[in-house]
Amino acid sequence: MLLIKEVMTMKISINIIEKVMRNHVVLKNIRDDADMTIDTYEVYDPNHAAFKENCLYLLRPEGLTDSEGFPDGLNLVCSGKPDGFDIEKYQHINLLIIEGITPEKNMNLIISIFHRYNSFDERLNSLILENAPLQEIIDLATQMVEMPINILDLNHKVLAISSEMDAPDDPIWKSLKLGYMSEYYENILNTSPTMGDIIRAKGNSIEITSSISGHHVQISLLRSGGRPIAYFGMHKFYETQKPFEKHTLQLYEYLFRKINRNAGQYFAIKADRGLLYEEFLHNLFDQKFKDSDEIDVFLLKLGFNPGVSYQMGLISFRDSDVKADLYFTMMDFLEKLIPDSKCIAMDLFIYIIIPIDGNEYLSDENQKILAEFLGIHHCLCVLSPPFESFLNLHKFKPMFAAVLGFIKNQGRGDRLYHFYEFADLYSMKLLADEMPGKRMVHPMIQKLIDYDAEHHSDYLETLKVYLRNESSISVTASLLHMHRNSLQYRINRIEQLLERNFDDWQLREQLLFQLTYLEYQAVFSEK
Repeated sequence: MLLIKEVMTMKISINIIEKVMRNHVVLKNIRDDADMTIDTYEVYDPNHAAFKENCLYLLRPEGLTDSEGFPDGLNLVCSGKPDGFDIEKYQHINLLIIEGITPEKNMNLIISIFHRYNSFDERLNSLILENAPLQEIIDLATQMVEMPINILDLNHKVLAISSEMDAPDDPIWKSLKLGYMSEYYENILNTSPTMGDIIRAKGNSIEITSSISGHHVQISLLRSGGRPIAYFGMHKFYETQKPFEKHTLQLYEYLFRKINRNAGQYFAIKADRGLLYEEFLHNLFDQKFKDSDEIDVFLLKLGFNPGVSYQMGLISFRDSDVKADLYFTMMDFLEKLIPDSKCIAMDLFIYIIIPIDGNEYLSDENQKILAEFLGIHHCLCVLSPPFESFLNLHKFKPMFAAVLGFIKNQGRGDRLYHFYEFADLYSMKLLADEMPGKRMVHPMIQKLIDYDAEHHSDYLETLKVYLRNESSISVTASLLHMHRNSLQYRINRIEQLLERNFDDWQLREQLLFQLTYLEYQAVFSEK
């Protein structure tokens, strides 16, 4: 029997072959793990049984007699169904049974499939090599995958969209064609999936039902240097509420990988919104700069004025499902709201650096603007102390992390926070990190703790309220719902137990500090 073989650059799958030959397929078994692995085809010769994984074998019905003779995952197309054929015996291979065409026409059809995708691949490689416009690449990709495709930047601005194919009755596709998404900020806020959804998905691609259109879409993140730079997406234009077929997803993933490998030549990263800023902030936090002069060079390059005072804000999103893909849009918006500010996205936070120009703190007007922004986007901001030197900026990173923990534990719902609100707690944290456990507990406090445990009393709570209210018997009695005489008797008992009285203001300060430290240990210390 004549042996026919052809090699091609692009690999295809049994799913793609089944899709093209669908009108002639009468029986099939395609394994779940079938993928784009086929790059050759041969007429099956029973006298040469050295099967190859990457080959599609064509055979007549008489060759399909011994199921055990075919290794797992082999790809077969058979021109006709053998008598008494039981496809259940062939669940370990990928098999298509073809009827209605002659073996010769079947062969020609297989050859045309290989030539079709080989031609697509050659044209795509040529366009990439020539640095052709994205629009030409997207139009070719549309022909290849037979679905409408687009590329958007991280602000949802359309960079290229299928010009020969539409997704009918899809309002998102229509708005993309009109450039709507780049102009209407509110519509962007309501879209899904988020960048976080895509990052968490296998392979940085996600298939989802659009939150606006209700149609199935596939969206992937294009990256350059490991950093997200654009979206690559596909819309379903028929049976829109059903998932994409496997052959469509296979071709889409192939195109995505091909374009992603060459993304650097199509997407320039702006200096004011990209790796230069992120690298600068990382280096500051990691203390990689040697002196202020080295930092000043970068500050001038990035548009900062080394001669003024600044505050840094960390913006954190209360919603764990934050639309992280909107960071760049939001940062642009923030910089317009607060003139001369600079925003940087890093570690799923937005850092904003704001000049305060001689003011001790951010102006009331800018605080109001920032608070309104935080309310719209359901996020919070922690403002650092004012600073002039960027050399010590690394100290703010652990400070921000601690304050976010304090806010979470306290269950507060404010929008804008200042570090000075948490300075006492932060000092407690630093102390607890250095001297954990009972090493810091004042012996008088410990004596009251032990006494309360043994006698089921609440002397420690009484002392805490008494000291925090400037040793006022009347105020303390009211807060504890006790008679003045009963409280005075209890205070006298505590002084006798501790063998000290509380007239000494230094002792009062020490005990108050210790009580606050114990509260910190109970609420904020890591367990």
